[in-house]
Amino acid sequence: KNVYTDWSCSAINAFIDAVIILKNKDCAELALRALNLLAEKCYTESSGVFHYYDEGAQDARIFGLLGDNAALMTCLLHAYRLTEDEKYLRRAEDTAMFMLDNLMDEDGVFFDKISKTEDVGYLKQKRKPLAENSIAAFAFCLMFEKTSNLKHKVIARKILAHFADSFRGSGPHAAIYGLAVEKFLSLG
Repeated sequence: KNVYTDWSCSAINAFIDAVIILKNKDCAELALRALNLLAEKCYTESSGVFHYYDEGAQDARIFGLLGDNAALMTCLLHAYRLTEDEKYLRRAEDTAMFMLDNLMDEDGVFFDKISKTEDVGYLKQKRKPLAENSIAAFAFCLMFEKTSNLKHKVIARKILAHFADSFRGSGPHAAIYGLAVEKFLSLG
């Protein structure tokens, strides 16, 4: 059985939203237990977030993907919003630093993954995907809300500006971009 980081984060965020919006306190324990397990099993400071945890092998696998790092960062910030427990904010900041140090291009946009020497064929190509960058921009907007550190707002702005002329025609990924733009504009 495998536990996938990005999909798990989506479920955890839904449970946290249920706590906040529906006042369903039963969801809080489940969401935080799942998040704590995910952060324990699928994160290291040196490698960032792993894509999945293989319960059979008791091992986390495939690290350095933008989508997983951005998803966990968003999830941690939602948990911080719910609990005000500083451990979630600190872990979100650590994840943000990993992304900035290992995935960001000089133009202020994130690559989809860390380049590895063993990459072959298509894996050698670095891409800057709209969807994952939009999730990252959203996460940096949340980080700005929680810390008031202008650096986070600037990062989000650079990401969103990069895709401003190219998001049309991206189908559902344009919706994720739109939500990130809406969040950014709400920051004032």
